[in-house]
This record gives sequence, C-alpha cells and structure tokens, in this order.
Amino acid sequence: MQPIDKNTPGAVEVTTWHLEITEPALVPAPTPSRLNAEIVVAERMTVPFARWLYHYVGEPWHWTDRNVFDDVRWETTISAPDYRHITCVVGGVPVGFCEYELQGSSVEITYFGLGTDVHGHGLGGWFLTEAIHHGFSFEGVERVWLHTCSLDGPHARANYEARGMRVFDTEVGWKVLR
Repeated sequence: MQPIDKNTPGAVEVTTWHLEITEPALVPAPTPSRLNAEIVVAERMTVPFARWLYHYVGEPWHWTDRNVFDDVRWETTISAPDYRHITCVVGGVPVGFCEYELQGSSVEITYFGLGTDVHGHGLGGWFLTEAIHHGFSFEGVERVWLHTCSLDGPHARANYEARGMRVFDTEVGWKVLR
C-alpha cells in the first residue's frame, strides 16, 4: 500500500491530538442532560449493533477504519477480553456509544460519539463525563486517554478539555476521505 501524503489525490491534512486524564477528581460531576438520557453497559455486544453504532455516529466524521471489517473481524474486536462498551440511550433509543480498550493501568477510549441528530441538546458533555468516570471504574485504571482529530466534530476537543483531559501528543498526517 502506498503511503498517503500531500501529493495523493484527494488527501487532506489531518491533525490528531492525544489527550489524557490521570486524576479522576479532575473530572467534573456530570451535569444533567436536557434529554432523558441513560447509560447502558453492554455485557455482550453483537456485530450488527456494533457496526450500526459505528456508522451512525462516525459517518459524518469520516470514520472509515472499520469499513473493511468483515463479520469475523468485528466479532474478534468486540469479543476481545480487553474490550468494553457503553451505549447512550435517550427514550429507549441508542444515540451514541463509547468503546474502551483496557491497557494495564490505562484505558483508551477507542471510539466515542453521538449521532448528529442529538447534537445541540447538552448531551455531549454529560455523556463524555459519564464515559470518563466509567473508564476510571475499571479495576486498577489510573489513566483514561483518547485521540481526536481535525475531522471530528467542531466541539470535540473543547469537550474533552472541559472534562479535565489535556493534550500530551500531537501528530499531523494525511488521509484520503472516502
């Protein structure tokens, strides 16, 4: 596979920020959402549901990494022993999700987001606060981290920083949008 750079047709420059929080006390208390939202902890994910959430939340932000996953690869991902998942539900309807990968004393939020149809209701800050608190609830976790990029929602990085996360690394690269 050829590397993607500025000379690749259709390539756009993408800045990726890696953020972390190491003090659970720095995470603010969740402020109630204006919607009647709740967190559902998945004890066992299914491939169709995981795939649907990934596309529902990620398509507007050019999430394409998993588009090449077949059912076996999806199943391998969601059944890994270090995989965890929560879903944000409003009125019984899933509207967002957070995936975690346990990494010793760290937990990475590998995917986080809400469907664009619920943006603008104060749900993002509430859900992220809950997601970070949930990340710290895993045994032995001392650090919750994630990455976001310039293709993400316009308020994503500010939301992470408002929840006490701080940038610890920045990368600039190229991506072809599909």
